[in-house]
Amino acid sequence: MAAPERPAQAPASPTEPAPGAPSGGEEAAARGGGLVRSLTPRQTTMIGLGSALGTGLFLGSGSAISAAGPAVIVSYAIGAVLVAIIAVLLGEMSAAHPVQGSFGAVAHRYLGPWAGFVTRWTYWFSAVVVIGTEVVASALYLRWWWPGVPMSAAILAVAAVVLAVNVINVKSFGTTEFWLSTIKVTALCAFILCAAFLVLFGLPDTGATGFAHLTDDGGFVPQGVKSIWIAMSVVMFAYAGFEVVAIASAEATDPQRSIRTAMRQLAWRLSVFYVLAITLVVALIPWRRLAAGDGSVEASPFVRVFSDVGVPAAATLTNLVVLIAAVSAANAHLYGASRLLHSLGDDGLAPAPLARLTARGVPANALAASTLGIAAAALL
Repeated sequence: MAAPERPAQAPASPTEPAPGAPSGGEEAAARGGGLVRSLTPRQTTMIGLGSALGTGLFLGSGSAISAAGPAVIVSYAIGAVLVAIIAVLLGEMSAAHPVQGSFGAVAHRYLGPWAGFVTRWTYWFSAVVVIGTEVVASALYLRWWWPGVPMSAAILAVAAVVLAVNVINVKSFGTTEFWLSTIKVTALCAFILCAAFLVLFGLPDTGATGFAHLTDDGGFVPQGVKSIWIAMSVVMFAYAGFEVVAIASAEATDPQRSIRTAMRQLAWRLSVFYVLAITLVVALIPWRRLAAGDGSVEASPFVRVFSDVGVPAAATLTNLVVLIAAVSAANAHLYGASRLLHSLGDDGLAPAPLARLTARGVPANALAASTLGIAAAALL
């Protein structure tokens, strides 16, 4: 692909918009041209939660605990601070420029075509890998119930559902993601309440657990201070995905208000959910037991908590939650990847057919191209 060239600068004129003023593309987006503005404020907030709350927390937290022990709480707290800073800044930028291509288009405008080119293509390739990963994870969770189903068939079944949700129109995507995210958030809130009760009060035959497990096996930082930073790689993967809200600004009904609000809500909600949930998990179960998992559903820290207190079918309930989490995350990332690829085509930085929209305002060609990760997962 030919390298993008910086367009010639037009001489200043009284009619030229000031820096930060809406460009022609932004005005077109505000008029509703191209992509359809139909995502409500509550949907944009839930899209961000849905894309972030995935297998990285429900299953991947075991790897982070293995690396850092109880000090993983510090890792999640550092991640929360970083995410809060990025979310607030990204929210302000997206509210000022609610255009297709989001942060990639803003980079293109202020830093030049190369910045827009690299930013969007890098994000797209990363999202394609994540989509494939989440679809494979979903297939594994399905096969936990039906082990006789071929892996490729399970992958195709999940892919068909995710594609169907995205290809209809953005309103159906927003509604579906809202309810999937609501289930995940409800499940996590229920876990936090139950775990907090066990830590502070306990059951009649066991008593309160308290916070002794945070220090009774090698101290709070048993693996050394360096382990806090080693765990950060897993922690930041668990937080990733909230930026899809910024991409959704081009299809939000009231982006100047809803995107800014959604990002701020995401910043504190993710921080509270993640830090509180991990603190309670490590307080309830000795960290070495949590670190001994094999990556299966039964090894999830959340399953171990429920299993230890005798909750029936703990693995089945958690498998259902992580299945919904993985499908929701794949759904949100496919949406984000297709919109950025569409904007690349519209800016001449990708093949022109990728810029085409259906009558319902869906970038079908970009959507199809963004399923490459699913295709690779099915083959491998």
